[in-house]
Amino acid sequence: MSSRQKGFFLVALSVLFMSFESPIISKTTISDFNFVFYYGFFIFLSTLAVLVITKTSPKEYFKNPKALVLAACCMSASNIFFIIAVKLTGIATTVLILATSPIICALTSFLIEKKTTPKALFASAIAVFIGIFIILNDSQKELNAFGVIFAFLCVFTMALLFITFANLKDVNRYAQINLAGVFMFVIASFFCDFKVDLTSLLLVFLMGMFISPLARVFLAYGSVYLLTAEVGLLFILESILAPVWGYLFLGEVITQNTLIGGAIVLLSVVFYTISYKK
Repeated sequence: MSSRQKGFFLVALSVLFMSFESPIISKTTISDFNFVFYYGFFIFLSTLAVLVITKTSPKEYFKNPKALVLAACCMSASNIFFIIAVKLTGIATTVLILATSPIICALTSFLIEKKTTPKALFASAIAVFIGIFIILNDSQKELNAFGVIFAFLCVFTMALLFITFANLKDVNRYAQINLAGVFMFVIASFFCDFKVDLTSLLLVFLMGMFISPLARVFLAYGSVYLLTAEVGLLFILESILAPVWGYLFLGEVITQNTLIGGAIVLLSVVFYTISYKK
């Protein structure tokens, strides 16, 4: 297997793992901040175990403390917004909004870093927002406005996280995920009541201890061998798979507007990604 094939395999595996996160969030019966608390705690434990096993020194952990805190803040915020969005507005709408991340990342980079931006970006952005408008203007489904807002906040904080990664490469990734876990359960502790049933706790444990950390590790290693645009293209798979899992395992209905708007969003992102690659 070539390095490129290995990269595609690892990133595709990462996306497959991530596609189960939103159905797990939706399946649990606990509140959003209760979920955030236990999820953050289990992520903290899993990454702490890795840091201990690999004998990571405190100097390596705090190699660039300002960058570490910034990256951890962005990651914890995006995770919190994602969990709240899924709880409020469902799987399909949330992940389809998240599918806009390659375009939102490029726009954010253009505005913050003044980077040269391909013309295809603006055409794709217009098409994306048309698709989002169709999804949100759905008479067959009651959409929670706050859930939609939190989904967009998740996209923007992810964009800031990717910009941070691109400019601050000396941050230890395990340390960053570990600190993000701390931020999540500390913030959630002010808003949750800690009540959890056994089934929900087991699901959060599965996601926080195994699925999410493994997905991030596969992504970290696989993305090294691929172009950023190719990683973005593979991430579209999550927006296709997650609603399928939601329909098969949870019976979440995918409306006609969601299908039409989602198709426009996904095709726009594919068009932009391929154009950017060229």
